Amino acid sequence: MEKRCKCADGNFDNCPYPEVLKIVKERGFKDESPTERIDCPHQMWIGSGGIPAYKFTRAEWETYQRESTLCLYKKGND
Repeated sequence: MEKRCKCADGNFDNCPYPEVLKIVKERGFKDESPTERIDCPHQMWIGSGGIPAYKFTRAEWETYQRESTLCLYKKGND
């Protein structure tokens, strides 16, 4: 069964799968240096995929994520 991810906001403090979290390097947002972020392979994003974060400012990206995506756990990862 799919359920809304507790960590959809990017806060992994209460992640139910901390053992699978990994740090990935990525190009930064507009006007920012490259950065590292936490990635969780148990998250599945619904919405427009393949849009790179570097085309957005951080505020634009956070708004986009809130309004245009739904983060769910993949089936079988209760």
